[in-house]
Amino acid sequence: MNRFESADGIKRDETISNKQITPEASGVVARGSYSYTGDDGKVYTVTWVADENGFQPSGAHLPVA
Repeated sequence: MNRFESADGIKRDETISNKQITPEASGVVARGSYSYTGDDGKVYTVTWVADENGFQPSGAHLPVA
C-alpha cells in the first residue's frame, strides 16, 4: 500500500496486486483513491480501479454515462 499527502492537502492511497485473467495470462490490478479540496471548499474524492478493463474512476461529483 502506498499513501501520500502533499503540502496542498491532496491525499492519495494506492495498492497494486497480481491477477490471473485466464489460465494462460496474468496481469496487474491497481486500486486507489485520491481526494482534494476544490475551489468551492468542498472535499472531492475519486476512487478508481485500473485492470484489464482500463482505468475506471468513480466519485459522487463525476458524471455517469
